[in-house]
Amino acid sequence: MDYPFCANYFRDDTHKDSVNKLLAELDANSEAVHAHFDGLRHMPMGKYFEQLLLYIFDRDPRFEVLLANHQIIEDKTTIGEIDIILRDLKSNTVEHWEICLKFYLQTEPSSEQGLMLGPGAKDNMERKVSKLIGHQMQLSKHPSIKNLIGTENIESKLFMKGQLFYHLGQKEVITQNVNPGSETGYWCFHSSLKTMLDKKHKYLIISKPNWIEKQLLESDTELDSLSEITNKINVYFNTESNTLLLVGLSETPNGWEEQTRGFVVADGWPNITLNN
Repeated sequence: MDYPFCANYFRDDTHKDSVNKLLAELDANSEAVHAHFDGLRHMPMGKYFEQLLLYIFDRDPRFEVLLANHQIIEDKTTIGEIDIILRDLKSNTVEHWEICLKFYLQTEPSSEQGLMLGPGAKDNMERKVSKLIGHQMQLSKHPSIKNLIGTENIESKLFMKGQLFYHLGQKEVITQNVNPGSETGYWCFHSSLKTMLDKKHKYLIISKPNWIEKQLLESDTELDSLSEITNKINVYFNTESNTLLLVGLSETPNGWEEQTRGFVVADGWPNITLNN
C-alpha cells in the first residue's frame, strides 16, 4: 500500500545490505529454518507470513521485538490482538506494526478498493483496509499497552503485502492508495483459460502458503505441459468451484523459474457459492 503510515522494513541502504546478507546466510544454512517452521502448528497463510517476519526480526540486530501477537482483553472479552510492537535500536523509537498479507482480484477496471475481491469473494480491500486503520492500528493506544511497554509514544504502522490480479480481458486500472510499483498478476474465467496459457511455459498449480514465494524448481518433473494443465483444470472445475492459482515457469540457468502467475476462477465468479 502507499499510505504515509506504511512501514518500511529497510531503514537505509546499509540496513538493507545487512538484511540481504542475513537472508543469504539463512538460505545457505536452511536446516535450522526448516526445523523452526516444521515445529509450528498449522496456521493460516497470513499468520505464517507473520511468523516469517518475526523470524527475521529476531535475528536482525537493528530491532528488538517487545510484543508479538498480544491479545488485549477487557472484562474477559478480547477486543483485539496486536501483531508486533518493536523498538528500532538505532533511533530508539517504538513502533506498532499491523501485518497483513492479501491477494485481491479486480472485478472491474476501476480504482475503487471495494472492487478488489479476495479469491474466495468473501472480503474486499476496502473493508480490510478500513478495519486495519480504524481498529487494528488503534490498539497500541490502549492503556494496558502503555503499562506493558513503558511509553505511550508508539507509532502505529501498516505493513500490508501481497499481490493484485487484473482480469485479462479488461483494462488494468491501478487501485486507490496502492503502491504503483507493486507486483501484479492476472486472472481469467475457466471458459477463457486458453487466453492465459502459453506453450513456451510449463505449469504448476500452487496452494497456500506457497502463494507467498516465487516458484523456482530444479527440474520440470512436477510441471505440466499446456495440454496437461488444460485437462487437469477442466477436470477440476467439473466438480469444484474454488479458485486456482496457476504459475507458468520456464527453464533458466538457475532451474525452472516462475515467469507468470494468475488465478483461474469458476465461470460466474464471484456470484457463486464457493466450497471454502
